[in-house]
Amino acid sequence: MSISSPIISVIMPVFNAEKYLSEALDSVIRQSFKKWELICINDGSTDNSLDILTSYANKDKRIQVYSQENSGSSAGGRKTALNYINGEYTFSFDSDDYITPNLLENAHKRAQETNADIVIPDLHFVDSLLNTDTRDPIIGYNGNRNIVLSNMNAVKASLNWTISGLMLIKSNIIKQVGYTTNLMNEDEVTARKLFYFANKVAFCDGKYLYRHNDDSLSRKLSVKFFDTPFTSYNLYKFLQSKKCDKKIVDCQQGIAYLDFISKILFFKIKINCFSDNEKQLISERLKNIYLIWQEEKIKSSGITKRRILISFLKTLNFNRFEILQQKAIFIWKLNKLIRIKKQIF
Repeated sequence: MSISSPIISVIMPVFNAEKYLSEALDSVIRQSFKKWELICINDGSTDNSLDILTSYANKDKRIQVYSQENSGSSAGGRKTALNYINGEYTFSFDSDDYITPNLLENAHKRAQETNADIVIPDLHFVDSLLNTDTRDPIIGYNGNRNIVLSNMNAVKASLNWTISGLMLIKSNIIKQVGYTTNLMNEDEVTARKLFYFANKVAFCDGKYLYRHNDDSLSRKLSVKFFDTPFTSYNLYKFLQSKKCDKKIVDCQQGIAYLDFISKILFFKIKINCFSDNEKQLISERLKNIYLIWQEEKIKSSGITKRRILISFLKTLNFNRFEILQQKAIFIWKLNKLIRIKKQIF
C-alpha cells in the first residue's frame, strides 16, 4: 500500500531492536487511520534490524528506511527522520513499543476537534510480554481526557509528568524545535519545549504501550548516566529564558539541582562499579556541572547554592566525607524541593 500525501508521519529510530521490532511495525500497520508514513532510521544496528525493516518496506510503500552510523542516542535517529517527514502531524514511536489500532485515528480526530497543536494518548507501562506492570498509567490530565491545556499549563504539568511527553504534534513545530543529541534524556527537554511552543494540548483515547526494556540505553549504568544534570539544567535555563512563571522556573531549578546532588550521591554508592577511566570521566562531568551551578543562588533562608555546592564538591574527595553526611545534605535538599513542588501541584 502507498500514500501519496500522508497526514501523519510516524518516526522510529531503530538500533538493535530485532527482538520487538516486528511487533512495533505491525502495530503501525494495523492502525485504523491509513494516511500515515513510517520513517525508520536504522541507527547503525548490528543485528537483523535492517533486514526486518527492509522486508516490511518491500511489502508496504508507506514504510521508508534510511540508515546512518550509530548516533549514540534515539534522539539522533529522530533528528535524522525530520529530514524526510511529509505529514501535517508527526508521531514519534520507539522500536520496542506498541500502539493500539485506534491511536492515530483518535489523536488526529481530537486535533481536528480542538485545533490543538499537540494531542497526547494514554501511556501504559508494560513488561516484555506487553503485560501491564506495577506503575500506574498516565491517562489524560489526572485521568481527564476532555480537558484542553494551555501551553504553559502543559509545561507545568509535565515537570512531574502528570502528563506524558508522548504526542501527536504539528510537524512545523517539531521541525522548528528539533532534537538535540549530545546528552542523555535530552528528549525530556525537547518534550517540554514542544509544549511551550504549542498553542494548546489535548488528550485522546488510544494506548501507547511503553515497554520496560532492560537493554535500553537509559537503563544501563554508564558514564552517560551522569549527563542528566546537564539536561535538567538546560530545561531550567530554557524556562527561565522564556520568562515562564517564577514558580515553574523555581520548581525546575530545584529538580535540576537535586539531579546534580543525587548523581554525586549515586556515584559515591556505585563507585566500585566503574573503571578508573570511567571514574575520571564522571568526576569531570560532576565538576563541570558544579562550575555551571556556581553562579546560581538559592533565595531561601539566605543560603546560597554556592556555599552548599562547595560542600558537595568536596564529596568528590571520597577519603574525607562519609556517606551519611552526603545523605543528610541530600535529604535536606529533597525536603526543600518537596516544599517547592507543593506550591505548584
